[in-house]
Amino acid sequence: MEGVDNQCDIQSASQNQRCLTGVRLPWVKDSTRDRISCLPDDVLHHILSFTTARQAVQTCALSTRWRHIWQSLRCVNVEVGEFTSKEGFMKLMDNLLLCRDGISLDSFRLRNTKGSVFVNHPTAGTWVCHVLNCNVRVLGINQDHHLFNLDDELYFTWSDRTVLRELFNLDHSSFTSAHLKILNLYCVYGSADFIEKLFSGCPALEDLAIIKCHVMAFKFFSRTLKNLIIESLSPAYGYNIEDYEFEELVIDIPSLVSLYLKDIPYFAPHLVNVSSVVKASICLHNSDIEHCNILNALSNVTDLTLESPPCQMAMDALQRDMWKCHAFNKLKVLSVDERCISLLSTRDGTEFGLIQLLRCSPNIEKLNVHLTSLANFSLDEEMVDPEAYKADKLFNCKHLKEVKITCWEHDGSVDCVVRVILANAITIPKIVIEPDTFHCKLFDLQNLVRS
Repeated sequence: MEGVDNQCDIQSASQNQRCLTGVRLPWVKDSTRDRISCLPDDVLHHILSFTTARQAVQTCALSTRWRHIWQSLRCVNVEVGEFTSKEGFMKLMDNLLLCRDGISLDSFRLRNTKGSVFVNHPTAGTWVCHVLNCNVRVLGINQDHHLFNLDDELYFTWSDRTVLRELFNLDHSSFTSAHLKILNLYCVYGSADFIEKLFSGCPALEDLAIIKCHVMAFKFFSRTLKNLIIESLSPAYGYNIEDYEFEELVIDIPSLVSLYLKDIPYFAPHLVNVSSVVKASICLHNSDIEHCNILNALSNVTDLTLESPPCQMAMDALQRDMWKCHAFNKLKVLSVDERCISLLSTRDGTEFGLIQLLRCSPNIEKLNVHLTSLANFSLDEEMVDPEAYKADKLFNCKHLKEVKITCWEHDGSVDCVVRVILANAITIPKIVIEPDTFHCKLFDLQNLVRS
């Protein structure tokens, strides 16, 4: 038996030696195969959706398997900054869209944040029309170029028409699609006719974002839109700003669920038929309006963020609008800034600002307070000790569970906010105080520069 075992061992060793020297094992063959190229087209399309369109086209040089994959991409991301010449950019756009042979698109994003090539071109409207004809569901046009930065006062003047004319002009595009659901526009140009045609020509549109755009539109009317973002909306170039008078920005969207308004100078927001909104963020920092209809229309909101304007005229307009509110019975989360908090004190014996908001919100559960500057608040003693003065509590928020305060270091106003909350709350909520690290660092940097 021992001899048989030794003979078996010798044969096994001989077979192993032949495998190692003369024959490639199966797992060795598998390790050298191009497994990615063997994947289905849908999987390859998903992989290329994380690349730019230029990178996707370059994969045609990998092998014959990849030669035509880019022509049938479902998600296309064009990064204009990758091109050094306008001719190269136009050639890619033409080949990318005209070679599709009617294949549908899920998403198309055109982005330009750097470089010398601008998106606007006489055939740009044709590109958008072709994308819409491909039944695209998500369309994004982002021209957030540094030359179009509205916050850069060194550059941006209304008298400079040359660069503004490089904005992507949406009026040259026919926005007609039964499939478009999401449209994101960043730093583009459009007239009131474009907005009107957009809602009538895209009956399935649900999400619309207009950020840093030059759009002279006064009415947003839709029966399908669910989410609307308008930020830094400015009148179009060629308009005489000095002779401009405030116009109402009417938002009449009964299907709207989420609304975000921020920095819309020269427009007075007027919300109509938006009772379906459950989440709203209102920031009117750059507005100098005399009247508005915002809070009164958001009676069913559950999450409200309110940043009041710095100018007194707009503050008074917001205050008058607030007093038209009867109740926010569904409001659960309220977020305010220091200007609302600064209205803690009374004027002519009437409370307003945060006090009025809390009084109208009996079911609020969380309060967020963002103090972005060192403010000094004056309080009436009856506000922090209503029992001693035999006064009623300022608000009845029996469901308030948490108060989060974001502030600068050594901000004395925090004490005022906490005292008012503790003195008037039915139950003692959890109070969280966090430093505003961003503004603190900015403040330190400014002091360093001055020194």
